[in-house]
Amino acid sequence: MSELPDDICPQPKRLAPAATEPLSAPIWLSSVYRCHDPQQAEAMLAGRLPGHVYSREGHPNAQLLAEKCAALHGASQGAVVASGMAALATMSS
Repeated sequence: MSELPDDICPQPKRLAPAATEPLSAPIWLSSVYRCHDPQQAEAMLAGRLPGHVYSREGHPNAQLLAEKCAALHGASQGAVVASGMAALATMSS
């Protein structure tokens, strides 16, 4: 019987630094982000720390889109939601 590694979760490959950078933001395909401990995840979900835990709570692509939409409309902040009903609920709160 083979011995299992300590961590069998998929690990992201780290790209080596390059002399160039993309002109547009990359598409982040991750749905879950690694945290150091549950307290860090809780602080990020509560908005006390920057970062992402789970893509339904926010992710880099939605954050960038919200920032661009806010700038386009001259607003202090923007929001990206998954449906029209979520947009209506966000507007009424």
